[in-house]
Amino acid sequence: MRRILIIMCSKHSQESKPNFPFKEDLLQYIWRFKKFNLHSLMTVDNKPIQIIDGGKLNVDEGPDFLDAKIKIGNKTWLGHIEIHKSASEWIAHTHSKNQAYNNVILHVVYHADKRILYPTGEPIPCLELKDRINQEMIDKYQHMMFNSDWIPCQKLISTVNEFLIKLWIERLTIERLEKKTIRITEALSDSNNNWDLVCYMEMAKYFGQNINSIPFKNIMNNTPLDILLKHRNQLPQIEALLFGQAGLLNNPVDSYCTALSLEYSFLKKKYKLQNINAVEWKFSKLRPSSFPTVRLAQLAKLIHKQGRIFSQIIQSVDIKEIYNLLDISASAYWDTHYRLDVESKKMVKKIGKSTIEVIIINVIVPTLFAYGKIKKEEKYIDRAINILQILKSEKNKIIRNWNSLGINSKSAAHSQGLIELKQNYCDKFKCLQCTIGNRIMNKQQV
Repeated sequence: MRRILIIMCSKHSQESKPNFPFKEDLLQYIWRFKKFNLHSLMTVDNKPIQIIDGGKLNVDEGPDFLDAKIKIGNKTWLGHIEIHKSASEWIAHTHSKNQAYNNVILHVVYHADKRILYPTGEPIPCLELKDRINQEMIDKYQHMMFNSDWIPCQKLISTVNEFLIKLWIERLTIERLEKKTIRITEALSDSNNNWDLVCYMEMAKYFGQNINSIPFKNIMNNTPLDILLKHRNQLPQIEALLFGQAGLLNNPVDSYCTALSLEYSFLKKKYKLQNINAVEWKFSKLRPSSFPTVRLAQLAKLIHKQGRIFSQIIQSVDIKEIYNLLDISASAYWDTHYRLDVESKKMVKKIGKSTIEVIIINVIVPTLFAYGKIKKEEKYIDRAINILQILKSEKNKIIRNWNSLGINSKSAAHSQGLIELKQNYCDKFKCLQCTIGNRIMNKQQV
């Protein structure tokens, strides 16, 4: 049997092109799950169609469904399927010029407004779905795709079984960790498999929070970790390196800043370092305890105290050990400062519990999970997931909004799944790829 391409289409129509109230992904969903009237399927040329295998959804370039098996008339064809809202999109998308589409066996469309031909001049078999789709499904799709609610299914999610939602969120927690594993794997490749460097790079980003994450990242990129570790026994030297690389030692006025500036001048020349510009740092709208100067001092102390941190992360067997790993206070100078040269009321600048938990959730846990995946050791994967289940739920705008919809988060594992759901499904209107959206689409009205 020759290999051909499957395309959705139906009988030729002289009607004007309709204004489609949906995107092509709805038709892909309908074909994939056979959510249309399957009785007496016919091509536009009145040949009977039997769907033996609808094919596998293609997430890359090329036809929408691959390796399908379709019987048309008395012949069975193997090939691919292309989906369009109207048949004429085949021409608009220039498929006729793409050899990947040359062996089509079925064109599936909502509206068959044009007869499409193979390069040989033979008509491509076409199935039209316009009169085979339940209007209720289109109405639900329209409601979710075209509203201004916080999530597309905001008015319908209460109809979905809580247990199904719970299972989906658990799956999304793993999906989120798997995405972070890809990012960590790429970072490892860029750093010659230096786990310590990857850990510090990731931590630096969260020390900087969203507003200062880029300059923190730039400092770590410009300052070889080996140099920092070489001087780890001398905290003033690590502080000199970090604050100097941050571009914050150009105009020292007190003895602490002067000492750091002199030390940095020597180290900068010795290692041929390049600092960033001080204007990159943002202080406005931040609480003083989150000023980048305080965070840099805490990062310096962390490197000074923990050195090669990755082995300690791997060896930590419980959450208390991980908390202790990050239980860091800045050096004494910072007890009376939030910024260089500016004195303040005395207060020890300790990494707060909330910041520690942010680092555990976004750095420690993904590192453990990635290490387990890469080394194929389940104990690290299980440990990572267990930590998320032990930690309390994150508190942010996304989680508060989910709570207002009756979906309460009781652990970090749950909150991570809810964040993944919001950011990578709801915000992108990927309702037809979401278990909750699928349930709503398939739920019959009473």
